[in-house]
Amino acid sequence: MSFLSKGFVKKSVTHSLLVAAFAFVGLTGCDSSDPAVEGSIIFEGRTDVTTTAATQSSVPQAYASAPLEGAVVTASTLSSSGQLQALDGSATTDATGAFRLESEATASPVVITAAGDDITVRALIEADASASGTIVTPPLSEETDGESAVYLAGRTQGRAFGVADVVAYVTSGLAARVRSGAASAASVAAAIELGREAEEAYAKDENGGNAPDDEIRQADEERQDDYAVLRAALYAATTVSARDAAIRSFEEAYADAYAEAGLSAEARAKAAQTAARATVRFSAEVEAEAALALRKQAEVFAATTTGIAVEAAFQAAGASSAMLETLAQARTSLVADIRAAASASAIVSAQDTYHASVRAQIATETGISAALLTTAEAATGTATTTLDAAVSAATSAQAVVDATMTFYTSARAALEASLGASAEAELATEVLLLLAAS
Repeated sequence: MSFLSKGFVKKSVTHSLLVAAFAFVGLTGCDSSDPAVEGSIIFEGRTDVTTTAATQSSVPQAYASAPLEGAVVTASTLSSSGQLQALDGSATTDATGAFRLESEATASPVVITAAGDDITVRALIEADASASGTIVTPPLSEETDGESAVYLAGRTQGRAFGVADVVAYVTSGLAARVRSGAASAASVAAAIELGREAEEAYAKDENGGNAPDDEIRQADEERQDDYAVLRAALYAATTVSARDAAIRSFEEAYADAYAEAGLSAEARAKAAQTAARATVRFSAEVEAEAALALRKQAEVFAATTTGIAVEAAFQAAGASSAMLETLAQARTSLVADIRAAASASAIVSAQDTYHASVRAQIATETGISAALLTTAEAATGTATTTLDAAVSAATSAQAVVDATMTFYTSARAALEASLGASAEAELATEVLLLLAAS
């Protein structure tokens, strides 16, 4: 078994174990084709908030575990225009912050709200989850409340994203900016949606515009399923490390979901790069700290898929397991450095470090000199400048996609002119193109 295949198997096994735990606690869903849902549903969860008031301007990054006792818990669904519609039933949190709420079954997304004397927090349940049985919620916290605010703002605007899209992008820091009023929930929602729209449009264009809608929809549904696994894992988590592991597993699965649409590793990387580019472009109107948080998440997803594509290219060329391990470690370091970045320049620095590591492996694998690789990479400069200008002027996700498609064509031509057409040059061209785009 190849090194890269082992990585995918490990991820698949981890996901399967979480799904098993998810099933064990009695979670059930429904077929999204069901036109009507009848009966009752039980929402089981707990609150997990800081002890300060809801208007605080900053939420600690560390996992808070203070319960909210005596809060009234209710459930609401959403109309097509994003308006909340209360469902039957209410419950009260106990001394540990736990609750058990019996309510109406529904196929729509659900917002669970816990209202205390000094703070109100909400959490999201994805569409088609609340049809029957017992559903566990993620711990209701300031972070899940920020996610809910962005999701509700987006739905009011008619945004087509799912719960998983919002959860993937809204980190605790971003949630704090939204809850404090420093960042507009509507502006954050717009940036997330336009990034998602660009990714989907690129995925379709990559297949000549012929990617079946049901395959694209499958990728979206996979992400919602991944969120269902996440909320079950968060409900079960009793330590910081367990919580963080659940979030990282979800983010990795979210990043690579377009494998479900039949896209190659290279195409998935390019789609994620396009999404990152659009997210950054349309975060221009978002408050600076919130915009940086959005960029970091988008760049994490792009780095994850780009690294996987780079490793796939090397594996196809017959690279050794040791070289694949080196590349995987470089990807892991890149993602960690992006998460830790305090500025846009720190993100770029992390990417430069990764690029240098990959170039060194290209030289080792192909025998192409470092000087020629540097010259070839520099040859993409004109295409990059043109891309940056086009994206800066873009007013739609499709405009970002069109500019990106043009870039890949121009940059590939420049790389091929510099490197030639040998088998070694083909690997170098494919990998340098992925690096140039990021």
